[in-house]
Amino acid sequence: QGEQNISDVLDAKKIQTISEVFHQVETLSIRTEINELLDDMKDRGAEAIPEIQKAVPDAYFVFAGPDRYSPTGGSTRKEIEHYLAKSSVDSHQVSFLGQVPWSKLRACYTKAAVVTAPTLYEDYPYAVVEPMACGAAVVSSDCYGIPEIVNHGVTGLLSKMGDAQDLARQIIDLLKNPAKRRQLAEAGKKFIREECSPERVASLTTQVYHAVTGRT
Repeated sequence: QGEQNISDVLDAKKIQTISEVFHQVETLSIRTEINELLDDMKDRGAEAIPEIQKAVPDAYFVFAGPDRYSPTGGSTRKEIEHYLAKSSVDSHQVSFLGQVPWSKLRACYTKAAVVTAPTLYEDYPYAVVEPMACGAAVVSSDCYGIPEIVNHGVTGLLSKMGDAQDLARQIIDLLKNPAKRRQLAEAGKKFIREECSPERVASLTTQVYHAVTGRT
């Protein structure tokens, strides 16, 4: 199977989760690292997607972003497909969109019940800022700069870094609680608009420069 048509997937499916798992810098701000998480899932036996599917049988998973080489030199997508097949995940409930153009990115975010970014490192987390700005509920990792954007239980949910079982628990929580999902999504969107606007970021950056240089 080749990469699936984005419009067909978005129109035909009741999308439950979109997982930004392939590395892409040129076109999208997608910086989450599925390779390390997948290795961690294998080592610990913590199977996020199978656990989610058991708890929410109609969950539909969408991977956005182009394929890339895995640490073993193969295709990350093929390794994920192989792993999910061994875990008895229904392949009809998983889609790989490939590279998503900007014109389609907002639709991906707004169609998803949950956007998850299970990254192991992040400075300024565009992978959560962008979906939050579009009004999506997010689940991400509690590492580096992410907690500065995602206030757990207020503007989104955080899972323990590298813990696929905890990631599954957080996603299941949102999928089973639409009211909570909407509340976090609205709070997250408000936070991004107020605290992460270009004007706000420029002002804060200027303050830092002034503090360092002693100029006003």
